[in-house]
Amino acid sequence: MFGNNFDRKFNYNEGDILTKPSILSQNKNSRFPFTNDYSKWKAQKYAPWHLGRISSVSSSPANFSPYGQEYYYPPAKNSVIVYVIDSGIDPLHNEFNGNVEIGANFVSGEDHTDYAGHGTAVAALINGRKNGVSKSAVVISVKVLNADNIGTTAAFYQGLNWVINDKKNNNPNTPAIVNFSINLNSTSSILEIAFKNLSKIGVLVVASSGNNSANQCDFFPGNSEHALIVSSVQPGNDSFDTLDSNFGPCIDVLAPGNRVFTAVAGSVNQVRPFVGTSFAASIVAGLGASILSNDPSLSPADLYDIIIGNAIENVISNVPANTTNKMVWNGYSGPRSQFSYIN
Repeated sequence: MFGNNFDRKFNYNEGDILTKPSILSQNKNSRFPFTNDYSKWKAQKYAPWHLGRISSVSSSPANFSPYGQEYYYPPAKNSVIVYVIDSGIDPLHNEFNGNVEIGANFVSGEDHTDYAGHGTAVAALINGRKNGVSKSAVVISVKVLNADNIGTTAAFYQGLNWVINDKKNNNPNTPAIVNFSINLNSTSSILEIAFKNLSKIGVLVVASSGNNSANQCDFFPGNSEHALIVSSVQPGNDSFDTLDSNFGPCIDVLAPGNRVFTAVAGSVNQVRPFVGTSFAASIVAGLGASILSNDPSLSPADLYDIIIGNAIENVISNVPANTTNKMVWNGYSGPRSQFSYIN
């Protein structure tokens, strides 16, 4: 269940923070910081469809689940952290190649183990060797969801506040992102303050829109002014995931989130398909990590502008009214493999 017993008043100074209404009209720094020499980009053959899709301007017959086109991605230049606020991460899965840190646990009666499996699946889409977007990023587990994938607003706030302190005290010079693939059934002023405080220290929050087939503006974090909100598309036909994904004007960008293959907690090698906007959000967080790795100086507003400003418009079908039709893209427009089909 979700609860909110906080009645504290917070005082803070305004800084360089993400406030979406103000930056939507700016787009003053929306160029990718990646090299235009595509011979220096890396290519992953037989990549899962979600990776091939985000390095393509449009879908192709090769982008059907489970495998897509080759995934083309820029080389990493600097270290970057992604804090995963979730059910934990299984560090023994070989998707992570050792790039996992166990941060904090705010679930009473449980250890750091990812009993639900949700956090491991989310994290592997961020930095997994085969299924992740930003393969050299470090994911830090902040456990706030229990074995039933349920948490409290108090735990969420504690987890976000821990990230603020860890970033300031232990990682002040390393760029970071927060992935928040959690959705409440109400609004939350206390979590909005935490999101704003993260933005103040230079950390963008990427969050899922939720899977209720409802207007996300009615719920947190979809109505947050200090997060980038992601909804989901399906493989092959580039269609909005109308069966599950939330919609509405609070959605910022679309990303693969249906039948995406990612790691299974409690195993060493196993992967399976997952469905939901949680996974679309983690793909966008992975892209954000790649961008920060190439330019650590970017503010949350700059990073938001780059992701949204370079998304491909009007290529997704069945998008609900008053919902963005911007498909996330990593900027690759170089040569790619050619596929031949035999009838």
